[in-house]
Amino acid sequence: NAFYAACKSAVMGIIVVTPDIISVRDGRLVSDELYNNGIADIRLIINKFSDQTFKFSGIEDLDAVIDDVCAQLLGVIPMSKQIAVNAISGSRLVQGSQEKLIFSAIADRIPGKEIQIII
Repeated sequence: NAFYAACKSAVMGIIVVTPDIISVRDGRLVSDELYNNGIADIRLIINKFSDQTFKFSGIEDLDAVIDDVCAQLLGVIPMSKQIAVNAISGSRLVQGSQEKLIFSAIADRIPGKEIQIII
């Protein structure tokens, strides 16, 4: 299995979840598998977050997502029309935009830079 082969050479696992019960549950399963395969440095990115996220998701808040997945937070990516448009078209995010700042901060946090999480 490719997952287990990757675990043998990995030093860090990055899990991306959306803030809904099913994604968070599956994120926890992946987190446990990474840990059981010798990867203790497990990071989390929460994707498609909005102010309305927790009204209907069945999850209390961002802390609950982090606790349930059992991983260190790398960043929170907002629900953004601009991100969707750029992803579909393959174009870059606008330099200096909030979306660009968030992705840059996540990229800088991966190797361990102390950068505040932007939400």
